Amino acid sequence: MMNNDGAAFATRTTTDLPYEVRRERTETVMADGTRIAVTLWLPVREDPCGVVLEAIPYRKDDVSVIDDETRFPYFAGHGVACARIDLRGSGSSTGVLMDEYTPTEQRDIVEVVEWLAAQEWCNGSVGMIGISWSGFNALQVAALRPPALKAIVTVSSADDRYDNDVHYLGGVPLAFYMNLWGSALHTFNMRPPIPELMGPDWRDEWATRLAANTDMTSLWLSHPYRDSYWRQGSVCEDYAAIEIPVLAVGGWADNYTDTVLRLIDHLPGVAKGLIGPWGHTWPERPEPGPGMDFLHHCMRWWDRWLHDEPTGVEDDPTLSFYLQDYVMSAEDLAHRPGQWLGVDDRASAVTETMLGLGEDGRLGVSAPEGTMLDYTGSLVVGMQARHPLPMGVATDLPPIQDDDDARSLVFETDPLESPLSMLGNAELHLRLTTTTTTGLVFVRITDVDADGHSHLVARGALNLTHRRGHAPEDVAPLVPGEFEDYVVSLKSTSYRFPAGHRLRVAVSTSYWPWLWPGPDVTSLRLDLAASSLSLPVLDAEAETLVDVDLGEPVIAPPPAVAMSGDQGSYWRTERDDDGTVTVRKGYTGASRVVFPEGWGVEYLVDGVVLSLKENDPLSASMERRIAQAYTGDRHRVLIEHETSMTATRGTFEVSIDSTVTLDGELVLREQSTRSVPRGL
Repeated sequence: MMNNDGAAFATRTTTDLPYEVRRERTETVMADGTRIAVTLWLPVREDPCGVVLEAIPYRKDDVSVIDDETRFPYFAGHGVACARIDLRGSGSSTGVLMDEYTPTEQRDIVEVVEWLAAQEWCNGSVGMIGISWSGFNALQVAALRPPALKAIVTVSSADDRYDNDVHYLGGVPLAFYMNLWGSALHTFNMRPPIPELMGPDWRDEWATRLAANTDMTSLWLSHPYRDSYWRQGSVCEDYAAIEIPVLAVGGWADNYTDTVLRLIDHLPGVAKGLIGPWGHTWPERPEPGPGMDFLHHCMRWWDRWLHDEPTGVEDDPTLSFYLQDYVMSAEDLAHRPGQWLGVDDRASAVTETMLGLGEDGRLGVSAPEGTMLDYTGSLVVGMQARHPLPMGVATDLPPIQDDDDARSLVFETDPLESPLSMLGNAELHLRLTTTTTTGLVFVRITDVDADGHSHLVARGALNLTHRRGHAPEDVAPLVPGEFEDYVVSLKSTSYRFPAGHRLRVAVSTSYWPWLWPGPDVTSLRLDLAASSLSLPVLDAEAETLVDVDLGEPVIAPPPAVAMSGDQGSYWRTERDDDGTVTVRKGYTGASRVVFPEGWGVEYLVDGVVLSLKENDPLSASMERRIAQAYTGDRHRVLIEHETSMTATRGTFEVSIDSTVTLDGELVLREQSTRSVPRGL
């Protein structure tokens, strides 16, 4: 349901807490009359205390119950109050949700912060915590500087809404996530309020949401460059605006982790980074593990900044990170071997090392001046990509990369004589020309083991027309036959290559189904002598590195929800005789979750089909079908949503077909097709 929350039932729990916890549902009214639903977890204590807020649209009263109840009672039981709100237009709040991270959302949260600080049980100090969406808005609200907001914890979030989120990567539209996430939000907005909580006006509020529902995919596609739409809410525009302490958390398997390194490098105040091996999950229920005693770590943060208690967090390493060791790749990896380390000054332990691209696919040697290499790529490189935001589903993690490497241009070192470690962002510097006016380059670093199998270490992309930047004024078509210099930045990682293994760089001109292909098949000519890999080599024995012990995960007990069904995950690749490759991702069977108050959610259908014909980039298509039901004592709501995304040479086409019924009666039938001009 939420970021691997099923793992909560196998995680060690505690009820031995210093404070009794009182749970309340209430609401607060915004300046424009919108009612924001609030759940409070209050420690029973005589003196006022600080309060921690999370603000997301993921329905606090059903969908995120497991997520909330395993964290907030733990915090409250240790003496800090907690508040969880449904954003306007979601769950039990009124209004409409028009988009992600809007100025209205940020203003609402500022009002909630002020309201919380004024409560008699609050000492006037507020913190914010969140993962993904709520990690984003924690940063965004911190940049607005409400006086009562004293510190935040942001997990798996982004400082840059354009190039570090789920819409574009290196300036290339995402195929796998653009419409997948757009359709998810569209479905979220069709969910009904819970009648028992919203009250007699629930149908009117629901009708308002349905009428105002936005085609998010078309909206995002209509902003192909880093314009004012994306700059709003991107805290990288002005890091100095965030003056309060920030604990930034990420996982090497997640697509958002660059944000952690950038925040600790650029924020002017106290900023600590923590990066583990996991994906888009909380550190106390990770995939892959090991996890950590994250809730205890957070309490040290809250007690220091909300209660002014000396906990020593200022003395923690600026960056605590997991140095990952080699393991055989698997789509479902419970544990990754490695070592926790800490460092205050990364530069003291990292040396940028240049490795030349040589002849005959050699890496680490320089090619003679004038050495050229031609490459015409395959459109179906990327079949071993898997999920950009792994959330603990058994098919999420990238398998062995051999098939993708066979269709890519590869360079590799000789077998390493000793272990080689890295920490940070590698960059591939390329001097090249193309045969087309548009194109992309995708780069992967892999670890080639003694048996010749390739295992993913890091990856990154660049839309070549964005070589000068992502702003509208910087984007320009390519000039076929004209050599230019390009830099492809790979996602940050920390990894130790064993002695005897080879470090490989794989270059391709596509990465399906992650990235939407350009309108033409691109061929490259590389000037090898002017191309190289910049590798952030970590001295694993540096004196500035320290061992870090972050403990074992402990959470509050999960709520008494009843789960049933036979739902399982799948990820299949099919190849037809005509060269068409189809990726099918989704869930078999169905599942049902019933909450203590009696209402329930049924997940009936969720499947994605991504199809592409080799050598025909305009054949690319994405389809998704979702069916969910919401049930209570008196009503059953069925939501069915189908969407597709295709492209011509000049446009993207997004289609929606949705049906909503209430107790078998039709409430909504929505059908639309929108054309959005393609950017370069």
